[in-house]
Amino acid sequence: MFLFVINNSSLHVETSTIEPHRLDKEINYNHATTRVVYVAGPLFFGNQDQLLSKVRELIDGCDHIILSVRGVPSIDDSGIHELMDVVELCRAHKVQFSFTGVQNNVMRQLRRHHFDAYVGEDIFYWDVIKVIEMLEGK
Repeated sequence: MFLFVINNSSLHVETSTIEPHRLDKEINYNHATTRVVYVAGPLFFGNQDQLLSKVRELIDGCDHIILSVRGVPSIDDSGIHELMDVVELCRAHKVQFSFTGVQNNVMRQLRRHHFDAYVGEDIFYWDVIKVIEMLEGK
């Protein structure tokens, strides 16, 4: 069991800016201070704080962070607490945040812990493009 945890505890976290030239449409909103954080791998006790650490690196230069969690197949209690810590960090720095691509089984866990009520249902989107469209509309 210990080997299973070690072998499956890899969490891959990458960040990116919004690259308007790669989108199918023209955007007018200045996304220079928007960052996308792509997360792949399970969020659980074995890799706790990796995501929070990456968001800490980004937070000062941002006003919106998009967490793309499409690559997160599962989450446990410690992973949910880490997401709460990310949300609190963003709120403390007055950084807006959105979640994209939450898989059904992960969303069930988030709802079970009332995370969706804690952050608000309106911050969950299907993909990054939908968040950009929302920001364009503001």
